[in-house]
Amino acid sequence: MAPSGGTPIRVFLVAEHADLRQSLEMLLVEEGMVICRWASDAATALRYMPAEADVVIVGLSRGGEGGLGLLRAMASRPGSPPGLVLSANDDAQSVVQARNAGARGYVTNREAPETLARAIREVIAGRTWTPLLGKKQD
Repeated sequence: MAPSGGTPIRVFLVAEHADLRQSLEMLLVEEGMVICRWASDAATALRYMPAEADVVIVGLSRGGEGGLGLLRAMASRPGSPPGLVLSANDDAQSVVQARNAGARGYVTNREAPETLARAIREVIAGRTWTPLLGKKQD
């Protein structure tokens, strides 16, 4: 399902590890989405954020500060696409930190294959998606 007409959902992927970027690209392409650009860190992502992106997937590594800073910066920029976090952390504190930083969605690595595409569609539709808040919220 595309955001409008027949245009596929365009994803800007920010993830440190190349193997994660490749596996996510394969997963999203199967769902009819495209990776319009990728970055390996928050500074690069801010510098080269594509105007055509419908959503930004931010891979949070263990510390997560770079990704949280990226989310805060995106939230302060008018017209930025919504951010959705992908993280190994599945504790409530990590979810709350991401939401407070401006994330519209949060998906754990464990649930990503089953739910990532749906979470992306929910976030693009203006809703939130978090594991501890009943998955989607209006």
